[in-house]
Amino acid sequence: QAEVTAAERWRDELLRDDDAWQRLQQEFPEADRNALAILVREARQERARGGPPHRYRELFRRLKALAVARAAQTAATP
Repeated sequence: QAEVTAAERWRDELLRDDDAWQRLQQEFPEADRNALAILVREARQERARGGPPHRYRELFRRLKALAVARAAQTAATP
């Protein structure tokens, strides 16, 4: 559940605030910045035109995967 909440928070911040990129890169340096930038841009366009939220959902899935990987890594570290 924590990973879902984190992914939702990051998605909302990235869509709302261009400065969120810096914070995301600090927290998740392993993130594919180019792929996420494209998803953010396309999700913003979807919202602006009122289209179906395909990229919005894909952005969430990618961010959730980052959060899950981080939680697994933290759990595996003694």
